[in-house]
Amino acid sequence: MNFEEYASELYPAALAKISAALTEATPLQQFELVVLRLMHLLEREERLLIPETRSGAAFRVLAAKACNESIGFIGCLRAGSLWAALHHVRAMLEIFASTHHLVCKASSRETRFERFAAYPDLILYQAHLRQRALLEAGTLTKTEYEAARIVSTDTLEKLSAAAKQWAKLYSRDDLLKVRYWHAPSSIETLFRELDARPNREPTFPLYEHICHAIHVSPVGHRTVGTPGIAVFGLPNDRDRVNRDINVIAMHLFECVYVWNEEFVPGSRLLHRLNTQIMLYAEARQATASS
Repeated sequence: MNFEEYASELYPAALAKISAALTEATPLQQFELVVLRLMHLLEREERLLIPETRSGAAFRVLAAKACNESIGFIGCLRAGSLWAALHHVRAMLEIFASTHHLVCKASSRETRFERFAAYPDLILYQAHLRQRALLEAGTLTKTEYEAARIVSTDTLEKLSAAAKQWAKLYSRDDLLKVRYWHAPSSIETLFRELDARPNREPTFPLYEHICHAIHVSPVGHRTVGTPGIAVFGLPNDRDRVNRDINVIAMHLFECVYVWNEEFVPGSRLLHRLNTQIMLYAEARQATASS
């Protein structure tokens, strides 16, 4: 088969086959409706849903990220790109771990929300510190430094005034060593906190397993379940696809529950999404029993 036949015949036919399989044998469409409903709430009912608080601001970021990752997952499945789809599954696990981290320890809750809120400004200040170091090392001239300035003088004064507070907040005297908003906790620490919940399946082993597919690994194809080093397409094992859909869906739903209880109480977020979640549960049960 030449390239023209591959591009004009085989590839479109394969995508049509994948689309049919996902429609007939998975709850993907119902999961998409949940995501679309959440998107609608965020974009059309934001004032009713999100309070002007640190927890409300964190919810806005986490929920938008969850929507984007869910849409990416759905698109990757429909394109038959399972390796890429698992990027979005892993991201949803991180969103859930971050959601849990912010509220799981009452004594640290305010500090963690403060770290989340402060991090965008800290990133700007770090960029200034790196530029300043280049100037002091002679790598940049004064003219080059001024031309490449990232923050204005007024903004820099505000950022500099917060530097001591940030050092205490992130437990780092050298602010350039703060690599993520939840510092000093690592991503593994976030998952260890998550897995400390009683009577729950551990999440970190699944997270590590998925990393074989999203990083360069000779066993990535085993992780996604495709035969050999397949470029695209769904595995013959339909249950494998349904398992991936359910992993991302259930972690989104767990996020929604925590957001409803802890981030935007009074928003009735869970109630607003309940119809679509129930439709997903019914579709999942139907595909599992077919």
